[in-house]
Parts: sequence; C-alpha cells; structure tokens
Amino acid sequence: MKRVHRLGGRGLVVRAAATLSAVLACVLANGCSGNAEKPQYYVVSPPIAFAMLRDTPEITILDLRSREEFVDAGGHLHRALNIPLPELAERMSSVDIFDDTTFLVYCRGGDDCGARGMEILGQLGYDDAVLMAGGLPGWTHCGYGTVRTAAVENGPEARPGGGPEKRGGGAP
Repeated sequence: MKRVHRLGGRGLVVRAAATLSAVLACVLANGCSGNAEKPQYYVVSPPIAFAMLRDTPEITILDLRSREEFVDAGGHLHRALNIPLPELAERMSSVDIFDDTTFLVYCRGGDDCGARGMEILGQLGYDDAVLMAGGLPGWTHCGYGTVRTAAVENGPEARPGGGPEKRGGGAP
C-alpha cells in the first residue's frame, strides 16, 4: 500500500526550499565562466525540472508559447498553464492568486522567449521562478512525455472524453 503524506503550507515551503537548494548546488557545481553577466533567475535542466515536479507537485507550470504551439502535435507539460509571452505581464499583474507560488517556466527553446518571460516575472516581483533549459524540445529530447489538448474555445481540458491525450514517456 502506498503511503501518502499531506503537507500544509510549511511543508510545501520546506520542500520548495530543499529543491531550490539542490538547484543552487547544481548551479554552483558547474562553476563560473568568466565575467559574463548571469541571469537573475535559476535555469535547470529537464531532469532537474522533472525531479522538481515529481517532488513538489504544487509547483505552477507556465508555458509561454503561443496558444497554437500549446495545442499542436508536440503537446505541453501536464498541468501547464498557457500564458503566451506577449500576454504575460498583463495577465500576471491582474491576478494575485499566484502570490507565494513557485513557477517552472518553459517556452519553445532555441530563442530568448524563456529569458524574456523570466525578466517579466522578476519585474512583477515573482522571484520564485525557475526556467527549464531547452524548452519543450529539451524536455522531450530527454524522453519525458507531454500531453496534447484539443484546440477549443472553452479551455484546455474541454475536449470530448475528458482530459488531455497523453503522449510520450513518463511525466509527473
């Protein structure tokens, strides 16, 4: 029988702090490369992102790609919220439900979409955000699965038969 532990707000903070400490240790272990300006946020590999999602399922996942990319054949991470980069500042500043939330952020990879999104989140005071390196292509290249959602007007889960269609390997 599987044992399930429910942690309150303090437990979430402890787990998130432990995960972020592990991320910081990984970043520091990789050393410094000259005097290049470093981003003011954490960047993690897809395996570290997978571990974060597995160990702290309360993390909010932000997909900054367009709606079309979110619903295309490549899919998206399970439980991801699609807030396209051009809408990020307006949508995040108009709600306060994300206060004290840890974010895992990803985009398409190969461009500066994720970095620009992290800059916007930082300007809005969301300092507890982590960017997944390589975006969705990096995630799938590591063998992690995605889900696919039908393009509908009523939201990502409103497709015939219920939830999203699962694709690919394991995902938390």
